[in-house]
Formats: sequence, structure tokens, C-alpha cells
Amino acid sequence: MVECLHIRIATWKVWFLPFLCVSSTDFRSDCPTNWFGPNCQFKCHCNNGCSLTGECTTDGVCESGYFGYLCQYRDLAKELDQTAPELTDNEDTTCLKDNPQSVSMQMLPGPFSFFRVVVNKARAEAVDLITFELLNFNTKVTCEDGSYSYKTELFIKYFYCMTATSVTHLVLSGNGVPYLCTVNIGGGRNLALKGAFKYSSIFEEGINVAGGVDGEYPRNGIFENSMCFHANMSQEYSFYQVFFQVPVLIDYFLIINRPEPQFLMRMKNFELISIDDMNQTLMRFVEDDPAFSNSIVYKVAHTSNQIPLLSFRVQKHRLNLMDVLQFCEVEAYGDCPEVMVGLDCADLCNFKCVDQRCETSGRCVQCHAGFYGEHCDLECLHCASRNCTRREGYCIDGCLQGYHDSNCTTVCDKGTYGLNCSMKCGDDCPTSCSPDTGVCLNCPKGKFGSKCNYDCSPNCGGSGACEAIYGYCTEGCEEGFYDYGCSKECSMHCKPPCSQSDGSCPNGCLHGYTGTRCTVVCPPFCGGNKSCDLTTAHCADGCMKGYWDPICSSTCYNCVEDTCDQYTSLCTIGCKAGFTGSNCSSAMYSTMSDAEGNVHIFLSLGIIIIVLTLSLGLLCRKKEPNYPAISEF
Repeated sequence: MVECLHIRIATWKVWFLPFLCVSSTDFRSDCPTNWFGPNCQFKCHCNNGCSLTGECTTDGVCESGYFGYLCQYRDLAKELDQTAPELTDNEDTTCLKDNPQSVSMQMLPGPFSFFRVVVNKARAEAVDLITFELLNFNTKVTCEDGSYSYKTELFIKYFYCMTATSVTHLVLSGNGVPYLCTVNIGGGRNLALKGAFKYSSIFEEGINVAGGVDGEYPRNGIFENSMCFHANMSQEYSFYQVFFQVPVLIDYFLIINRPEPQFLMRMKNFELISIDDMNQTLMRFVEDDPAFSNSIVYKVAHTSNQIPLLSFRVQKHRLNLMDVLQFCEVEAYGDCPEVMVGLDCADLCNFKCVDQRCETSGRCVQCHAGFYGEHCDLECLHCASRNCTRREGYCIDGCLQGYHDSNCTTVCDKGTYGLNCSMKCGDDCPTSCSPDTGVCLNCPKGKFGSKCNYDCSPNCGGSGACEAIYGYCTEGCEEGFYDYGCSKECSMHCKPPCSQSDGSCPNGCLHGYTGTRCTVVCPPFCGGNKSCDLTTAHCADGCMKGYWDPICSSTCYNCVEDTCDQYTSLCTIGCKAGFTGSNCSSAMYSTMSDAEGNVHIFLSLGIIIIVLTLSLGLLCRKKEPNYPAISEF
């Protein structure tokens, strides 16, 4: 990825070094000795030289005073003499000998960020038995956002604790202290090295304006134009401003004065200003302490070390002839902001890292469950509980069923399945079962089921083969059967063949039957061959005599030979005697003379009167009392 720095141009003279556009992946092969990087902007701090990418070429040991990723981190534990010198001798195999339960490491006052400990390899577990406390002389200092730690090796551990206040002592305690071999205190990386800069003026031609950030110092105790910066002595105000490629976090600044003792006081009363990416001042420091006016090295703590800054400026206002802005190097020590990684802080930490927290190299401090690798971009897919080791991806709780080996990436060998591949496939599928469940993937001809222990349906067509798991016939059914297992018979009233998927009769039904599978009997009074429509069941060849309507369920009325139209009920031959109308539903009546009618009426009335008279006489007879005869008295 390529990132470019854009700087607001002022009216001052401005120099931009060529690494303003930096690739975090390309490294040049023609860098000068002890330099590396895409634009040779990173300095080698290895004991015996670096590779093109900055790795130490031989023993992997950093030069004294540096440690960490590519030996880029300054070791604050080397600034002062320690009570346990074996912990700062740059040798990880020399360890404490007197079995102390605690050890105190002193440092010059300044913000704290992290430290590194190395314990005896033979007692690697001791690294987890070490605790720490930070002090500002006798006052306890707490971490701003809590602390965290992680191991890069079983016996090497990093502890992170960012502070806004100064720290003077790191106190280590616990049962692991007796096995300590090395303690490094993180002093950050010089992020100003070969940075972009601008300046007000120079003293004379030949002054190397880049000398303030070139990483080189005079070795002979004399100011050198090629390595140092010297502003014009006649100007009332002079400055030197350094720009970072991206906003960074800075803990402290170092200003390396010119080496001659008689000129040290010229930097007295200098100012240092830090500026954020909105061009707002974060900190203004004024050197006004007489005790440090003649310092060879000025160390200025950055009181806004939790806020990213984009540049800083060293400046002087001329009060007398001896006030001159001159130095051989300005350095800014710190690190990338959160989630940014790389020597140039131009890359993002992988989101698969827990809390998106990475080392400078981009290596994740911790992976989310189920991931491993330097950047947590590899998955331990087949580990039980998705729990695997961070570096190699070894499955801690074993494998899921169907897999084996340390990474659980190898499928069970043929013929085996289950947990640790300890089960054997069934006798009927010895080489083709599922590695996790043991279900047979291919059964012998005529067999199916998870263990190939069921017979295919005898009604399967073709070769009689069926699908291995559920027994579906793969070559269709024998004629007269349908469904996936060919277990259902086609209707005997279906004109063959029936559909093998649902048993329907695409060629129709035999006479007298209807329905999709010809299982419905046609109406009983259909005429002709008794056939009816497959969908509506309407009689296709008319009705039997005496019936009508589409399904022949209604009777004809008084039609000759009981014959009427199927759809209108009209008598097609005519009506029976005595009936009339379009459908013969009306009876017929005969006509006669009035005299004949009257005779009929009188005769009828006479008959009625005679019947009534006889009926009354019989009734009265039954009601007379039974008196005895006179002769009986």
C-alpha cells in the first residue's frame, strides 16, 4: 500500500525527502550500509548488519540500547546504571543469581509505554509469574487505559501500560523474578528519522539542511556541516520543523546539541512546539532551566503523548548574539496510533485481531476464536470448539469428527470415520462412507441406507439401482409403479403408462373412470361407453334413456320412449299421451256440452244423497233402547 504525505506549504524554504510516498512492501537493494526500507529511511541497529528487509543477518542480536521489532526500539533501561546489570547486558542467557523476589529498574523521568522481559528458557513458566508496578519516584503511577500482555515466545513476554505522567522506576515482583535474564523498557522508535522538514534559513552554504534528521552525528567532537544544522545568526527568529508521514504518538523528543562545549549554551531558551493534523498546537515547551542550559542532549517529554501529532517545530527567538538555532539531530520517539502498523505506520491492523491490536510488524497480539497465524487470517475450521494455537494452528481440544492430525486438516482415510477416525465404515461400504458420520456414500447395486443395509425396491426400473441414502430409484420404475421408491401402484383404470413421479394418467382413463389417477367412477347413467370428461366428469357420450344434464343425474318428464335432450331436457321425439308443453310437463283436459254436464252433476248428487240417508238410518238404529216385550210382564 502506498501512502503520500501532503503538507501545507508556508512562505519558508521547504525540503521534502523522497520517502513522502512510501510503500510498506517494497524494499530497495541499493541502500547504503546500515540502512534499509523502501527509501532507505530506516536505520539498522543489529550487531552484525541487516538484510534488505531489516532482519539481523547473523546472530539476530540488536546493538546495545535497542531491542524489539527489527531492533528499532530504543531501550530506556540503558539510560541509567541498574542495580542488576545482568538484566541490561544485551545477553538473554545471563540471568539473576541471587533469587530476589523483586527488582527495581530505574529510568529518566518520562512517559511509559511498555517493557519486555526474558526468563530462563528452562523455566519458561516463570514469565507468567511476574507482576509490575510503576513509580514516579515514590508515587505509584497507573495505566491510562489499563494494561495487557502477550508472549512472543514461551519465555519472552511484553507488558503494555501507557501513562500520561512521568515514570522513574519499574518494579518487578513475583515468583518469576529469580529467573529473569533481560528487561528492556520501551523508548519508542525515532519517527523523525529522514522525515520531511522545512526551515527558516541556514548559516552558510554547505550546511546540510537534512542534517537535522539524517541519523548521523559527528564522531570527532567537532561540528560538521554535512551532519548538523545551523540557522542564520542574523535573523531574529529561526526554526526547523519536521513532518511525519501520518499522525503518530510521540512520548519524548531528543535534541542533540553541537558537540563543542563552548557552543552548547547557544541553544539556551529554545522552544519546541508539537502540532496536530489540524495545525493546532498540542504542546509548547520552553527550555529555561539553567541546570540544563549547557546540555549535549536535551530530552523533552511530550505531555500530549496520547494525541496523534503530524509535526513538531524547534525554534528560537534571538535575544543576543549567542542565541543561535544549531543542532546535529532532532529525534522524536514514539509509535503508531492504535490500529496502525508498520515501520511507516501506513498499514491497518487486521480486523481479525482481538481489539484490532497488533505489534509493529502487523502481527496480531491475539486472534479471535477460530483463527490463527501472524495476522490471524488463517482459520482452524475443523478444531473442536474452534480452539487452536496462535502460531501453528494446532487444535487444542482435538478435531471434529472426520478429521485428524495436529491441525485437523486431514480427512479420515478411506474406510474410517468419526472422532479421531477410530471407527470403520460398514461392511457394505468399506471404502466410501462419510468421514464424520460414517454414512455410506456409495452402496452396492440393489442396496441403500446409511449402512447400505436396506434393499432397493423390487419395482425399480433399469438395472434396479437406487440412491444410497434414501433409496430413490435412480433409473425410474417398472411399468405400473410410481413414486421415488416405486412403492405405489398405478391405477388399474389408467391407460398406461402412468407418471412415475405422481401416478397421474397423461394418456387418459379407461371407459367409466375419471380423475388425475383415474380412481373416480363416472356418473352411473352416462350413455354410450360410460366414459366421462377427466376434469369435469361430464358424460362424454350422452345419457342413458330417461336422464339428462351434464352428469345425467336428472330424469326426463313424460317423453316418448323416455328420450330428452341431455342439456335442455326437451323431449326429442315428443310427449306421452295426455301431456304437452316444451318438456311435456303439462296434462291435457277433454271438452263436453252443458246438458251433458248437468246430467252428470245431478246423477252425482243423487248418489251422494242416497249414501248419506242409508248411513243415518243405520246410526239411529244402533242408538234405540232395548225394552222388554209386553208379553213378558
